[in-house]
Amino acid sequence: MSHINTDQKLELVRTIRMQNQYNRMKCRERESFLYGKPLPHDRKELYSAEAAMSFPAQPEIMEPEKSGGLLTGFRIRFLIALVLFSVFIYFDKNDISILGKNTFELFVSLTESIDLPIDLPY
Repeated sequence: MSHINTDQKLELVRTIRMQNQYNRMKCRERESFLYGKPLPHDRKELYSAEAAMSFPAQPEIMEPEKSGGLLTGFRIRFLIALVLFSVFIYFDKNDISILGKNTFELFVSLTESIDLPIDLPY
């Protein structure tokens, strides 16, 4: 690396740091999507790579979307789980069959372990 001048080294370091910040931002976005957490906007990272992104084709700066509110990912999943559980309990109390099966048969079919034959070509 001795044949590279100082400006090229600084540009390489800057590029590596920007890529690192971009990777961190993507990981945080995916975690927030997975767990339903909003991204923290009050913390500023180095070089402000997470605060705003600009693309060569777009001269304006795109601000990240502000997520949050009443129905985030976890809350929606929790609400759906509660509704399904309450429907299951209602059908069990009133002896209603679902697709020709009573709730005990559905419970057994949901909790049984299925062994799938997996033949992977290595």
